[in-house]
Amino acid sequence: MVLMTLSYDLNAQSQKEYRLKLDLDPLLSMAELWKLTPEAVAAKFPAAEFKSNPYFQVDEKQRLVFSHKPFTNVTIDMSMFGGRVPVDKLLLDISNGTVSKMQVMIGAAVGRDTLSTEEMKTFRSICESALNALITVRAEPAGVFFGNKSDGASHASIWKGSSAVVSLDSSDASQWLSFIMAPPTTDVSTLMTRSERQGQAGNGDLFLNLDVFLTSPDLWVLTPEKLEQTFMMSGYKETPYFKWLTADKTSARFARKPYSNISIDLTVFGGAVPVDEMVMDFKDGKASQIYASLYNRGDSGDITKVEFDARFKRSGQSLSQMLGVKPLERQATLQTAVKTRGWLWSAPKTLALLEYNADAMEKSGGAEFMRLKITPLSGKDQLLNIAAIGQTTTTLSRSDLPKFVRKEANGDVYVSGIPMVDQGDKGYCVVASCQRLFGYLHIPCDQHEIAEIAGSDAGRGTSIGAFAVALDKIDNKFKVRFKPLLMKSPNSPSPDRNARPDRFAAMVQENIDKGVPLLWSLQLGLYPEVPPIALQASGGHMRLIVGYNVAQQELLFSDSWGAGHELKRIKLTNALSATYGVFLLEPKAR
Repeated sequence: MVLMTLSYDLNAQSQKEYRLKLDLDPLLSMAELWKLTPEAVAAKFPAAEFKSNPYFQVDEKQRLVFSHKPFTNVTIDMSMFGGRVPVDKLLLDISNGTVSKMQVMIGAAVGRDTLSTEEMKTFRSICESALNALITVRAEPAGVFFGNKSDGASHASIWKGSSAVVSLDSSDASQWLSFIMAPPTTDVSTLMTRSERQGQAGNGDLFLNLDVFLTSPDLWVLTPEKLEQTFMMSGYKETPYFKWLTADKTSARFARKPYSNISIDLTVFGGAVPVDEMVMDFKDGKASQIYASLYNRGDSGDITKVEFDARFKRSGQSLSQMLGVKPLERQATLQTAVKTRGWLWSAPKTLALLEYNADAMEKSGGAEFMRLKITPLSGKDQLLNIAAIGQTTTTLSRSDLPKFVRKEANGDVYVSGIPMVDQGDKGYCVVASCQRLFGYLHIPCDQHEIAEIAGSDAGRGTSIGAFAVALDKIDNKFKVRFKPLLMKSPNSPSPDRNARPDRFAAMVQENIDKGVPLLWSLQLGLYPEVPPIALQASGGHMRLIVGYNVAQQELLFSDSWGAGHELKRIKLTNALSATYGVFLLEPKAR
């Protein structure tokens, strides 16, 4: 092979010093990279003044080696990504005659082995941006960025796309930065470096950038199965990055603390904006909506107005750049539970709404939430309904609700179609239960709006008194009727007539048969449940009464804790004894 005579030819020419420049970007054509032969690589980097190509040689492993200093009299200034990132060494593995893997070591291109801290930050940022665009621009929605952040010394990222998989790794302590690129069918675990394996093994915090969901042109054909495949990691029975909110996999939730022993640094917009949670809904087997909480007081605590305003501005500017369109300002409307303001983007395939709680900011300068809602263009009515634009009442009427009642052969009678919410580790059981009920009735009001009205505290939760006041404010706005049906203390006599077992059973059956779930406040831990309670063993709690079974004398209920909590049961008499209150929220008669 001609390439093997490189060393002899160069030394034979003279000892003249050569300082060459080499742009390696021609290797980054994803359409042809994995088809390149050694001869095709040589053709991409011609050097007519040399008898043989000086830019690379073949090592003992039959790899093509591009290096900064291949010979004593030859120095090559190599770069990638439009000349913005210097490269010390690039290796191309050859298998079956074509390129099978690319390894790139980033350096200062002046013969140094290490980078300064500022150089590494700059080059890493450029690499992340360039690789994200390169790998996901025509890929299935797949960008997964994760790594070990426990000591701040190492950082790792993985991209999985239809054209390639890439592993980017850096070490602050050792001052190096590198990435490996391989065909899309490659097992990602074979590309992982030490810090990436630590991150996968759970020895430190994970991090996950969600930009791929905003930039992929194929987002709205993403299936639940593909989402699982994208984020699955070896060593885990289930992906640590998200949890299904529903057993039928129609809603997935990404959160900063999905499990007690795992924390994830969720970000968006190139890592510039933190994300408290992101929920992706599916309809007819395809992604249909994304909801991202870019800030909520329950998860993040209080932040200054300056930081809040800066985060909102960064988000808006990034959305305009990503979607390629200018937004329309959306002013506050009386049709929402709280006054919200924001911007609406209408791109060729996607609608995006960024908004925040304007009334709280105006009154006290305090923030409750900043949220981003995204739908396909075909979901315009859905997004406007969520934003309460052009809507003054609940979409469902009383006559619509009985169709959601299901009757099973085992005697279970229950209301179906109630969306699931995972309140996380916040004391938001009241507002989360309300959000689920409002979602069932198609009322545009989420838990963070209710939390603002009711003055909810992430640790202590919401008082029943504040909750009742909040719903009383909301019911007139959305043409629904709120009414306490039962108020008592657990294990104590009560004058409330519905506290009798027969009246309690009749009250539940009457409303469930009409398709109306009930808000249920109770004391946990007093009586057995099926399945056994695990997340919260005792204390005050709110859940939804969703059904009954007369033959078994059971109450059917649902907790706002995600998949597996949609339909549970407890003996009717035990349920009544544990009860603080039962509340009705239903559409008013038209």
